[in-house]
Amino acid sequence: MKLTILIAFIILFAVNLPAQKKLVPVTQSTLTGIALPTGSKQDSRILSVAAAEMLLEMETSKSNTKLSGTEVLVLPVQSLVGFNNDSLVKRFTDLGWHITVNTSDKKYAWLQKGTRSVISYFSLDAHETALYLAEASSNPMQQSQGNRLSGNQPGTTGNIVTNQPSMTDINIGNENNIVNPAILGAWGATASDNSSYRVKNGVMNYISRQYTFNMNGTYRFISKAYDPLMDKLLLGKEEGTYQVSGNSVSVYPKLSVLESWSKKDGRDEWGKLLTSQNNTLESVTYQFTNHYFSGIKITSLVLQAGKVTQRDGPFSSISTFPNAWYYDPISVNNTVIKLPNE
Repeated sequence: MKLTILIAFIILFAVNLPAQKKLVPVTQSTLTGIALPTGSKQDSRILSVAAAEMLLEMETSKSNTKLSGTEVLVLPVQSLVGFNNDSLVKRFTDLGWHITVNTSDKKYAWLQKGTRSVISYFSLDAHETALYLAEASSNPMQQSQGNRLSGNQPGTTGNIVTNQPSMTDINIGNENNIVNPAILGAWGATASDNSSYRVKNGVMNYISRQYTFNMNGTYRFISKAYDPLMDKLLLGKEEGTYQVSGNSVSVYPKLSVLESWSKKDGRDEWGKLLTSQNNTLESVTYQFTNHYFSGIKITSLVLQAGKVTQRDGPFSSISTFPNAWYYDPISVNNTVIKLPNE
C-alpha cells in the first residue's frame, strides 16, 4: 500500500519538474565508489531524492536506522549495456563491500565495509535501471546476525589481522543454489619459479590463475602460463557450478580444456591456436575464508583443501593457513587475464 502511494506521488508531481534539469552524467557512485556503466546519470532533483528517501525509509523504519546523503542513480537499461544484479554485486564485492540481501524483498540490500553501512535499492525495468543508496547510522542485519558478522572486530596474529566478513547466504531463487557474498566476484593469483638459475639469469616465468564466482551459482576459472624458454603459451579454461555450505565451497566443473597457443612475434601475446585437449573434471570441496593482511592492506580469498589440485597448482608457501591458496581481488593488484581475440 505504501509503495502504491509513493508511486502515485511521483507520477503526480514529476510532470511539474523541469525535465533533466538536475540529471547529470556520472561514472562512479559517490557513496560506495563503484564504477557505473557508461550512460549513467545522477538525479539531484528534489522530488526524485525525496521519493528515493521515502522508498529506503520504508525498509529502515523497521529498525529506527537514520539515513543521510541519499544518492539517486539512473542507469541505462539492461538490454543496452547488460548491467544486472550480478554486475552490481561484483562491483560491490570487488571494492570490499559485504552484502546482505533482504530475503523478503530482494531489491533491498545492506552493504557493510569497515564501520560504514549503506542501504541500497536496485530495480530493473524495461525503461531504466534505478539504484538508490543512502548512508545508514547502523546495520540492523549486522546486529541480528551477532557473531556471524565479526568483520569489524578483527583478531590479530603477529602483523596479520583476521577479518571475517558477513557469512549470510543469499538465496537466488533456487533453494539448492546458495551464494555467499564473501566469495562473489573475480579473484586472481600469480606465481613464478624463483629458482637460483632463473633469478641469476633473469629468465622469469609466471602462471596466473583467476576465479570468477557469479551470483547465479556458476563459476569460471582461467589460467595462463608464460615461460621465455617455451615457444608457446598455455591457456586453461574451465566452467561449472559451485555451492556454498557454511565456510565450504564445492566446485563442479562441466567443461575444462587446456590449449596451447603460439607466441605472436615471440612475445607474451596470443598467436595462433596450436592444440586443445580436455582436462579431467576435478570436483573439489574447499574450506574458504576472507583474510585481511594489514601489511599490504588486502583481503584475500583463502582456499584450503586436503591435497593439491590440478586447477590451483602447488600449495602457497605462505604459512598463515596450511594447505592453502591465496587469491586477491582482481581490482586490487591483479591484471585480468586477457583471452585471445578479446
